[in-house]
Amino acid sequence: MEACLAIVEADVREIKVVLQRLAPLIERMDARLERMDERLRKVEIDVAGLKGRVSLLPTTIAVFTYMVALMAFSFGLISAALTMMKYFGHV
Repeated sequence: MEACLAIVEADVREIKVVLQRLAPLIERMDARLERMDERLRKVEIDVAGLKGRVSLLPTTIAVFTYMVALMAFSFGLISAALTMMKYFGHV
C-alpha cells in the first residue's frame, strides 16, 4: 500500500511541476485573448461602418436603369437636334 502511495505522490509532484510550468503560459494566453477581444471590437465597428457604406451603393438594377435612362435622354437630345436642324434647313 505504501508503495502505491509513493507512486501516486510522485505522480502528483510531477503534475504540480507541469502545472507550475503551464501557469505563466496560461496567463500570457489570457492576456493575449483580452487584447484580441479589444481588436475584435474594433473590427466589428469597422465592419459595421463598411456595411453602412455598402448599403448606400446603388444596386446593379439601379445602375442599369441609370444607363438606359441616360441613353434614352441622349437619343432624345440627338433626335431633337436633328429635327431642329431639319426644320431650320441645316440638313
